[in-house]
Amino acid sequence: MARFDRGKTLSVYQPTGTGNVHIDAVLTEISLGWPNNSLVGEQLFPAVGVRKQSDKYYVFGREAWLPEVGDYRAPGTEANEIPGLKLSLDSYYAQEHALQIPVTDEERENVDSPLSPDRDGTELLTSKILLSREVAMQTLATTIANFASGLSIDISAVSASQWNTYATSDPIGMVRTGTRAVHAKVFMEPNTAVIPYQVMSQLEDHPRHHRAH
Repeated sequence: MARFDRGKTLSVYQPTGTGNVHIDAVLTEISLGWPNNSLVGEQLFPAVGVRKQSDKYYVFGREAWLPEVGDYRAPGTEANEIPGLKLSLDSYYAQEHALQIPVTDEERENVDSPLSPDRDGTELLTSKILLSREVAMQTLATTIANFASGLSIDISAVSASQWNTYATSDPIGMVRTGTRAVHAKVFMEPNTAVIPYQVMSQLEDHPRHHRAH
């Protein structure tokens, strides 16, 4: 969080600095309480708390998704035995992310309310870390190479299909096509959609949207 640095001339309002990090409990609470209402990455990639920076985790097979036709049993006979779930191991590594900023004695002593170098520095660092994580998740979710074949479509170069081209685009039909493609793979409908404001503002005025309602 914000760092105490004696003798430096850098300021908390000029986000540069090097040296050791001092973590203050009060400043940590400020960071944990920093509002992130406009960040949506965790809606797609929920955070999972872990105790170690690197470890292994179990991956279960999808045998429970497959039907079994040999479940008939005649009176007095034993039930057919089926194989159990496939179980494998995979590994994770939680990369540490941190930033620091200098806070001088002079700033603390001379600053006037409502400025607070420790608080403002903490909020600046927290905002930058959260925004960087949001950008990383946005890149992960919008890179076509990360999806299996048939589960993505790029309309950025096809103006007739873009949702702000009201005469020729069909957003509802496109979403339904995508939903069917996902359901065909996992037998479940996708339950979360992240639509940027600029796109949603165009979609709200789309004539096909109003006719569908």
